[in-house]
Amino acid sequence: MKRILFGSFAALLFVTGCGETDTPDAGTDGAAAGDHAKGDDHGDKAGADKAPAADAKASVKLQGEWAISLSDEEKRSVEVLQLALKDPAPTEEDMTKMNLTDDEKMMVAFIGAAKAQDPSDPKVKEMEETAKALGSATLTVSDKEMTFKAGPTVEKATYVVESETDTSVTLKTTDADGKEDSSTITFKDEKTIELTDANDPSKKQTFVRK
Repeated sequence: MKRILFGSFAALLFVTGCGETDTPDAGTDGAAAGDHAKGDDHGDKAGADKAPAADAKASVKLQGEWAISLSDEEKRSVEVLQLALKDPAPTEEDMTKMNLTDDEKMMVAFIGAAKAQDPSDPKVKEMEETAKALGSATLTVSDKEMTFKAGPTVEKATYVVESETDTSVTLKTTDADGKEDSSTITFKDEKTIELTDANDPSKKQTFVRK
């Protein structure tokens, strides 16, 4: 899940787009996955409708649906990512208008070169749609699972509570590949949470309750 939540949006999305996310395959498997996703959405929404009590444990208050809240820096990263995925490829004029830094130019060039290798790759389209949806991404938390959604990209992880206080909870998550991570989620107020990488506190992501 941190592949999306933390770090360079462009680099992480490119890696994710190469097959690490839980996106439905075409055909019968895709239809089945879509039906499963619809069922999950119903359950998630049902859980989100139950507002937790103000004095509930942090792990209980965490349950429900949350909308991503991007900082100015993150919004800029998303804009650069969308530029890099533009079809047709961005022109020099496009990049001049964006006033790209050297690092941003390198990122645009990297993604452009990757797209050029196989423009027909369906993952490219998934990347484009995910980039468009990053600003409205959601995090849904049940009593045992977290689901991050941004357009066609869906990442799920089960979790267990390692420790908690009245205002924060540390979770150990396990993704579909069996990879484990630890994150601390802090309530800034009743409607705002901040997810922090337990291994690198500089990596944070804010969400607001829907």
